[in-house]
Amino acid sequence: MDPTERVRTAEGLQALRQKLRAEVIERAGRDSLLIATWNLHEFDSNRHGHGPRLRESFYYIAEVISAFDLVVLQEISRNLDALEDLLAILGPEWDYVATDTIESASGADERIAFVYRTSKLIHRKISGEIVLPGGQQIAARGRMVQENEATELQFNRGPFLVAFQAAGGFNFNLCTLHIRYDGHKAQGLERYRGRFESIARFLRDRQDREREDYVLLGDFGIGAPTDFFARILEQYGFNVPEALTRRRANLDAEHYYDQIAFRPVEDRLELAGSGVFRPFDAVFRMNDNDFRAYRDLMPEEKADDLWNGGPQGYYNDQWRSWQMSDHLVLWTALKVDFSDHFIEQVRKSG
Repeated sequence: MDPTERVRTAEGLQALRQKLRAEVIERAGRDSLLIATWNLHEFDSNRHGHGPRLRESFYYIAEVISAFDLVVLQEISRNLDALEDLLAILGPEWDYVATDTIESASGADERIAFVYRTSKLIHRKISGEIVLPGGQQIAARGRMVQENEATELQFNRGPFLVAFQAAGGFNFNLCTLHIRYDGHKAQGLERYRGRFESIARFLRDRQDREREDYVLLGDFGIGAPTDFFARILEQYGFNVPEALTRRRANLDAEHYYDQIAFRPVEDRLELAGSGVFRPFDAVFRMNDNDFRAYRDLMPEEKADDLWNGGPQGYYNDQWRSWQMSDHLVLWTALKVDFSDHFIEQVRKSG
């Protein structure tokens, strides 16, 4: 980096750290397990010519991730070089598990990555795509779905599960979804609801057999300003933090997309906090100073296109989302120190 970029990046990191401390770390308290989900907006394929991301953007993304213990990242490119660069910034105590790509248009040649802090979590060597009883079909983008297919059509990208263990022997299974919403018409709504209920029912039934905690999170593609689907999750025993049903996760603050829900085996699992983190309050801000700093770094053919709103409109509405994300960070903190619970069970049992 040149001196100007180094200073700008250091100032951005300071602002991010202050905001993360105030809004996440201090709210969660000590000894909590911090879990987040974040769609990174095609990280970092540059398929549409808005990038590539600046080096400072990698530092900002790494700073946000480092505030948590486990972050599920959607829209990771098939080429893992960018993710490896991100892990190099995070340091040696971080590792990841990545899914394979989906070989279809709706899969967009993307992966999902589970990035976790190895000093707080152990990967239990269990991971894989969930296949529902009876199988599932993957929908090709743009293909009309016949009425008789509605019960079979379930996922554009298969749900993926990874098993972890936290300090104190807390075992849990993390299932991520990244599915596309078919539209607001009644038929599309019912198909979508069918997919959603299928995975909730599957995880409920599996948990009843295995007696382990489940966390369901990701980009659910809901795209509707309603908590309707949160209520579906609650019907199947999932706890959806109230703070996350009141807040919109997309950058335009108009739509719900991302969500986190957990289904505990028993009441010992407690919520220590939850919320939505907005990085653009600290970096790539929508003001004249930041616009001027990045004006010459934006691709000219995009910035000068009047359809994109000219340079200022392009910066505000598009370019900065390709540097960070067009989604906000959803997070929750879980109290996973069960020492008091264990001692109480010993006392009761004699």
